[in-house]
Amino acid sequence: TCIDLFFARPGSGKSVLSNATNLALCLMGGLKRLPRISIIDIGPSSSGLISLLKEALPADQRNQAAYHRLQMTEDYSINPFDTQLGSRKPMPLERSFLINFIALLTTPVGENKPYDGLTDMIGLVVDEAYKSFTNENNPNIYTESTEPEIDDILKDINFVPDDKTSWWEVTDALFLAGCISEAMRAQRHAVPLISDLASIARTSAVQDLYGKVTTPTGESLITAFTRMISSSVREYPILSRVTKFDIGDARIVSLDLDEVAKAGGVAADRQTAVMYMLARYVLTKDFYLNVASMGSLSSAYKSYHEKRAAEAQEDPKRLVLDEFHRTSHAQAVRDQVIVDMREGRKWRVQVALLSQSLDDFDSVMIDFATSVFILDAGPEQAIQKAKKVFGLKGSAEEALRDYVRGPSDQGATMLGQFSTKEGTTTQLITLTLGPVEIWALSTTSEDYLLRNYLYKRLGPRETRKVLA
Repeated sequence: TCIDLFFARPGSGKSVLSNATNLALCLMGGLKRLPRISIIDIGPSSSGLISLLKEALPADQRNQAAYHRLQMTEDYSINPFDTQLGSRKPMPLERSFLINFIALLTTPVGENKPYDGLTDMIGLVVDEAYKSFTNENNPNIYTESTEPEIDDILKDINFVPDDKTSWWEVTDALFLAGCISEAMRAQRHAVPLISDLASIARTSAVQDLYGKVTTPTGESLITAFTRMISSSVREYPILSRVTKFDIGDARIVSLDLDEVAKAGGVAADRQTAVMYMLARYVLTKDFYLNVASMGSLSSAYKSYHEKRAAEAQEDPKRLVLDEFHRTSHAQAVRDQVIVDMREGRKWRVQVALLSQSLDDFDSVMIDFATSVFILDAGPEQAIQKAKKVFGLKGSAEEALRDYVRGPSDQGATMLGQFSTKEGTTTQLITLTLGPVEIWALSTTSEDYLLRNYLYKRLGPRETRKVLA
């Protein structure tokens, strides 16, 4: 298990340490491919790492490192109901994420949890939605000119659609013709959307079980659910349409949520929670590939996914959540992180959380942590809290108080506590980086502005050489 917690006051070197750790993972011996590193960030802290990696990759592989600044527009549409290629229903972990995500959308603003019975109903609605959109029931019908490139390819492969051809049939035809990326795009039109849940909730399968359940406000559970789903579709344009935003073949990806994850007030807290969950979904959907749990797949799809799953099992994977204190009012996000911590070892998924205070982490997260990095001792009460939580003895407490003061020209000295099979080790350690790395990974605003200004004038590689 690899679960890292980094905490210190702002400006103490957390992001630089995290960037250096991510770079070290990319340079680890014995890798056949770049690892998968997914970073959820508030601000451009990881953009320097992405630029460094891009420049170091061969020109034809630079799409493997990507930095995106998410925006609340249709161009960044993400449909959490997308499934793995060819799969008519989600894998169990995907399904549990969907239930958590929709429960978050249908929790009344200002409340900590949804109405009683709603989570169970959401599970049924999700299952009914996927069932409803299969070829055997009411599939989404293929419409010409929706995706002009797909129309052209269908002509090239002599596929002749009629007025009953479904998007699932188009997906299968494109896949068998070897047009994988086009098949993925076609499948996005075949799966349900969040907006479809309102009508699914009114079907007899749901009405029979939940039609008579009422909420504390006096309205029926189904009416409350459809009202909140409709409100979410209206409030979050990013959720209301077929997926447009795609990380493609990128293996090391940073999603900057600065524009969409706001602070202040219950509505802003809700939006932050929704965006963190959405970012986590986009970045980790290929982390937990399991062909056996994909349901009935044709042999062609099975062999395609078996190869991907074998690669995914081999590759180290790392999920990094920066500015974790922003999730303090987002219980759904924190619950999902704990699931990732519990399940991570089986799938070679490392989890790293960065925040400004020990109080920003739940006690169970601290219990699960295998590596803890304290980069700034802080005031006396913070030292006493760290002493109590991590069981720091005399010399460790003194080292924390006397030496851990943030970065200097000698490097960044920190206290690290590591849980191993041999026991727990507490160590005073110093991160030292060369000048090129420091300039590439620095997140200080002055450094960032100067670096980016020169990147545009000289290009990234030359800039780092000159600055170093």
